[in-house]
Amino acid sequence: MIDWHSLGALHLVLLHVPIGLFVGVLALELALSREKHQEAHDDAIGILLPLCLLTSILTVRFGYALGETDYDWDAIADHRNAGYVFLGALTLALFSFWWSRWRPNMWSGGVYAISLVASLIALILTGHFGGVITHGEDALTDALPEFMKTKPSATTGGGDTPDGVVSGSEPANPYMDEAYAILEKSCIECHGLDKRKGGYRLDVPRLARVGGESNKPGIVSGEPDASELIHRIMLPRDAEGAMPPNKKPALPSEQIDMLRLWIETGAPFPGEENKAEAKLDPEIVKQLEALRELGWATDFTPWSSSKVLVNLSQAELPDWKLCHAKLLPLSSKLVWLNAANQVWPPEFYTDLKDFPQLQRLHLEHSNVTDADLVQLASFKQLNYLNLASTKVTLSGLKTALTLPALTELFIHNLDLKPKDLKQIRVEHPNVAIIGQSTQEVNKPKEK
Repeated sequence: MIDWHSLGALHLVLLHVPIGLFVGVLALELALSREKHQEAHDDAIGILLPLCLLTSILTVRFGYALGETDYDWDAIADHRNAGYVFLGALTLALFSFWWSRWRPNMWSGGVYAISLVASLIALILTGHFGGVITHGEDALTDALPEFMKTKPSATTGGGDTPDGVVSGSEPANPYMDEAYAILEKSCIECHGLDKRKGGYRLDVPRLARVGGESNKPGIVSGEPDASELIHRIMLPRDAEGAMPPNKKPALPSEQIDMLRLWIETGAPFPGEENKAEAKLDPEIVKQLEALRELGWATDFTPWSSSKVLVNLSQAELPDWKLCHAKLLPLSSKLVWLNAANQVWPPEFYTDLKDFPQLQRLHLEHSNVTDADLVQLASFKQLNYLNLASTKVTLSGLKTALTLPALTELFIHNLDLKPKDLKQIRVEHPNVAIIGQSTQEVNKPKEK
């Protein structure tokens, strides 16, 4: 029984092996004359190509697992698809090579040559898209000499700004632009829209302040020492949770000082002072602050200053009666509830009806059952539901799929038969049913 998701990080190590083997194949084809060294050529290729294909299959499998855990699935689509093309072209190259040895002719040799070229192109594209995921879209242009980089025009003010930002005005905070540039270069790559390590986002001001899975405030205006962001970047490099991680260089002391100054002077984000949504309802702000004092992660949603999110997944066994009483005043504002990783009493599921505006509900690793999902029938706006690693069966899944607005359903590690899961996906083409059942994950390899 293999837990592929725990092995996903091996993708980042193993991917270099098939690349090296494939380069070896190309080198032999270009440097070793078949006429003079036919037997040595065929023996070497006959070893390198199968090894290249085998390690490529493992690399793709580990990458698939990594993509399901640490990355936004759509953000890695190009990298994933190019990898599949490389795998297919490499398989064709291997079979055409065997064909050319068994029955040499112009067709087998031609197919072999074409499939090698296709493999090379696919490998280059796979590497490029992988580099974009790891280093960002500007990785190539950042490495260019200054005179080769595109200069921002005077009319645009230069540079990209976060969504909804109005550019062109002088920043009120003298440290803001430089501090945000540091975050963009060293942090947002792993804590942004496409990748949200530790459940933390730095590209959205409200979420940057509320923090991630640590349940500690990321940025506390005026208090750098109380900000988890500063705490993490000042940890020793070998300490658990140190940021940036060991694979990246530590921030220079002058950059850390700049971030501290930025937070001490209010920690505004570029363009934030120009957003209409910056005028928040003081009553809701007061209610959210009261919830934070209880140890709950709460904030406004990234898309609206009048809707809120509440994360109870990291709280220590919350008292649902207390939670319910505290959340009721926000019943018309609560659209995102993370109730994962908890063992809830039966009344939790019946009381969910008091929050009819819910759009996103996390129940992964909770005690939710098929019967509990019946309580969700009244939700007309629920478009995201996470049931991963729960006891929900096929019957419960069918109940969940009756939700009229549902577009995303996470089912990883549910005990479902592959054929039933396949049929459900066919019957509900408009719902992204994401993940693999336990039977698919633990399916023995065919011998």
